[in-house]
Parts: sequence; C-alpha cells; structure tokens
Amino acid sequence: MIIGLGNTKGGVSKSMLAANFVVELNDTNYPTALIDAEPDFPTAKRLLRFDPQLVAVAAHKLEEIQDSTRELKAKGYNIVIDTPGNDSEQLTAVCLLSDVLIIPMQTAEQDLIQTKTVLTLVRTLQLRTGGAPLAYLVFTQTSAGDLAATQLRKDLAPLDIPIADTQIRSLKKYQRNISVMRDAKLNTAGEADDIRALLDELVMPHLKSAKGVANG
Repeated sequence: MIIGLGNTKGGVSKSMLAANFVVELNDTNYPTALIDAEPDFPTAKRLLRFDPQLVAVAAHKLEEIQDSTRELKAKGYNIVIDTPGNDSEQLTAVCLLSDVLIIPMQTAEQDLIQTKTVLTLVRTLQLRTGGAPLAYLVFTQTSAGDLAATQLRKDLAPLDIPIADTQIRSLKKYQRNISVMRDAKLNTAGEADDIRALLDELVMPHLKSAKGVANG
C-alpha cells in the first residue's frame, strides 16, 4: 500500500504525520518505508537518526520517486511518501502512485484558499481515474471546540473529498520530536493516541490483512 502525504505548504504537520505513520506501522508489524521527496530530505534524515533500523530513502525527482516506489514495493514494504507541498507536478505524480492520499491543513482562511487548489487538482484526477487515489483531508493544529473546523467542513463539502473525523491538535511535542509513538512520556496529552486514531480511521481499513516481514 502506498500512502501519499501532501498539502500546499509542506510544513510540520505533513512531515510529522509521515514520520509517525512509519514508526507506528512498523511497530505493529506492517513493514513500511518512507520516501522523502522534500528538498534536503529532512524527515528521512531525522527518522534514521531516531531509529537506524527504519527504512527511509531520499527521492526528489519524479523518476527517483517512481524508481524508489517500485524497488520498495518489490521488497514487500508499504510506503509513505512525504511530498513537497507546493510542487503541483510532484503532487500529481504522487496522486497517481498512491492508494491513499492524506492532505493535512490548518483551519485558517489562508490554508483554505491554498488547499482548495490542491483539492481541485485531486478531484480532477479522481474523475479521470475512476476515483483513485482515495483522498482525505485532515485538520491539524486544532483546539478543543474548534469552530473554524466546523465551518470548514461546510465550506469544503462541495469538493466532495472526505474529511477525517480525527483532528490533530496543536501540541508542542509534535514539533519537538520526530515521533511520539514509542515513549509513554510523549503521550501525556494523547499525542500518540491522535496519530493511532487517524491511522485506524484512514489507513488500517485499506491495508492488507496479511502481516509479514519485509525482505532485506
């Protein structure tokens, strides 16, 4: 399975989700690799410092992303692709490669304006491909009783792209740590629980039921 992550600005939320997805899926016996398509590959570098046993590769050019995807799939890995949010050509390519595309956005007016452009591109591709990739919008940097999130759900309804029920809160541990999934001390406000809830909602239903160990 290939999970693409992309939005209009890149930013902490997208890369944070990518890294935590890779850690959690591996820890639950779904061998998963990261393809970091961001300039300078910051998420891949930090993830490998966090755990050198994880698989994270750098692939910025379209051909490199395609080659890395093919090689990792052949070895039995699920794949998370962390894309530059402001590159429409790369986003188009990742849409075509991904089974599931997750688009994080903050609940601010500027993010709504920028993200609508991305969602329109995704919807256009879905109409051409018969619905692929499955795409979901995820609200990030939210707070309790976030009224902006409620209004955004109404504003985005005409684009006909599902919005995750799970919202990712604005919590400092997401910014300070490459992953919050393994240390109970990093889950005191439910940081890891938020990520697991998002995976359970958007990713796990689409993963193959068979679990295994990837080839070396």
